[in-house]
Amino acid sequence: DIPVLAMHFAEKYATELGKSIKHITEDTAALMLAYRWPGNIRELRNIMERAVLLADGSIIRPEHLPEGFRKNAPQTTSAHTAAAVPESALSIEDYTKQTIIRCQDSLGEQQIADLLGITRKSLWEKRKRWGIRRPGDTNEDD
Repeated sequence: DIPVLAMHFAEKYATELGKSIKHITEDTAALMLAYRWPGNIRELRNIMERAVLLADGSIIRPEHLPEGFRKNAPQTTSAHTAAAVPESALSIEDYTKQTIIRCQDSLGEQQIADLLGITRKSLWEKRKRWGIRRPGDTNEDD
């Protein structure tokens, strides 16, 4: 069920983010099948959202998955692919910042918070900490 669910979430987030994801590579599917999924369906959903954000084309590849997949999974990827992926492709903090910035013009506050799995208050606190202003926000004294 993992590849089918993964593709479902990829298509869902691609639509929300204005992207076109058509395929998940066999190497990527193999990595996903080898993973234990301690966070179950919610973890799969979050990982596929991240993969869609990172994908620069219409295909989800192993390098779009978190580092833990590549480190702990059996060697199913080619040496060329593994060498091209930086050890820490994207921290959770950077992923969160990018998600807020990329989605703020097309999604509402609650939708962004839901996408990140946080409350609206946490979203507000992150915006304030990182100096990310909401579109149309003109108040300089937050």
